[in-house]
Amino acid sequence: MNILPIPKPLPSVPLYNDINKNNLFELQLIINHIIDSSSLISLDTEFTGLGRISDGIRAQNLEERYKALKNVVSKYALVAFGLSLFLKSNKSKEDPNCIQFHNHSFNFLMLSQHDYLQSSKSMKFLIENGFDFNTQALKGIPYIPGENKRLNDNNPLTEYNNVMRRIFNRILRRARKVPIVVHNGLMDLMFLYQSFFSPLPDKLDVFLADLAKMFPTGIYDTKYIADYVIRESSSFLSYLFRKEERMQLYNKDIKKSEYIKCFIKKRIQCMEQLKKEKVKLKRPLDTGKIYCEQYAAHGFCIFGKECTKTHDLDVILDEQMKEKQKPSKRKRRKDRKKMKQTDESNESSQINENEIVDSLIIFEDQDLQNQADIPENNTPVTSNNNSKILNTNQVIVKNFETYHSAYFDAFMTGYVFCCQCIESEEKILNSDHANKLYVIGKSIPLLIRTSPYTKNSEQCLKILETI
Repeated sequence: MNILPIPKPLPSVPLYNDINKNNLFELQLIINHIIDSSSLISLDTEFTGLGRISDGIRAQNLEERYKALKNVVSKYALVAFGLSLFLKSNKSKEDPNCIQFHNHSFNFLMLSQHDYLQSSKSMKFLIENGFDFNTQALKGIPYIPGENKRLNDNNPLTEYNNVMRRIFNRILRRARKVPIVVHNGLMDLMFLYQSFFSPLPDKLDVFLADLAKMFPTGIYDTKYIADYVIRESSSFLSYLFRKEERMQLYNKDIKKSEYIKCFIKKRIQCMEQLKKEKVKLKRPLDTGKIYCEQYAAHGFCIFGKECTKTHDLDVILDEQMKEKQKPSKRKRRKDRKKMKQTDESNESSQINENEIVDSLIIFEDQDLQNQADIPENNTPVTSNNNSKILNTNQVIVKNFETYHSAYFDAFMTGYVFCCQCIESEEKILNSDHANKLYVIGKSIPLLIRTSPYTKNSEQCLKILETI
């Protein structure tokens, strides 16, 4: 079997801290301490609905689109908040090309105290990706979106709501010195603003001016960078992440380029251990391409779990690399025969030491058994077909089937951004690539800036004065 020129790293599920109402009070101080020491803050959210196109959420006029999205944010709810904190280390003298980061990731399970809508499509998506609504109802952190009013002291929800707002304010304080990173993050920022800061302004210009004031060091959107700066062929998050894992090992091997090594910090000791979950993946059809072309292009598939072709990003990347090396025209019969042989070869030699190598995402201070304990909720699930446990002295994990969850999306976003910073010919940091958000259906980004003719909202200025 041909050895690919770019190595395939060991898949790595990052450890994370599951924050719920049972441990929020206990962990708030250490969370704030880690925020204060971070070099990069990456954010992601999960919510109960995206709204309908007919309601104007894709309107060409951005002011009309903002009003439609504001209506969505007010009717639906944030259910998970992913926070991934990266601390950059000094370069080692032994390997000056290695850029090291230490990472802590947190998944805040949230429960809005306002009545809200739930989209059936969003519920299906969340459940398929491991979200447990029963756990949310029992352990979700109560919060009150909108105006930052202090509740009656006799109300038990008061302190939960106040603690989450204090953590968000801590992020805003740190954002004066370090960048904030999102991926296609307009809706994420709107939900965070509404949930933990203040009611969304009525006008888009005021909202953008508030964001510029809240995050003065800059907001970076990895989807915008992938599409408009680096010009990636696909720019959905999990594709970028898996591709960057390969590229970092390639850069390390050639010993001529800088590369990223990320050390995943152990879970905070008081965290609860959740059970594992295993989900079967159906075998792909042996006709045409063996992977789902829609998923390869956009990161989603209309058939979801019922799709008969694989969504495995390693398979997609392998096949795309092979396609580039082959003539553009090939006979279907010959393709089917080769794909059948490839499937048989994969089954017999799934763990080939010459093809699968260690990842540069490394787990620190955690024994093998704890590293293998991948929590049930909000965790990428694995395929039972054609997958064997990969065992190294670093970690025991299985290959990914799905990637979506707030903490993992936040981690991937931060990791991809670190890689983009060293791979792009243009300087990403301290450049005009900051404060540009990707907008679906638009050829230009949405600029986060303060207009000479726009004032910040009074509530924004009032809150920031207290931080």
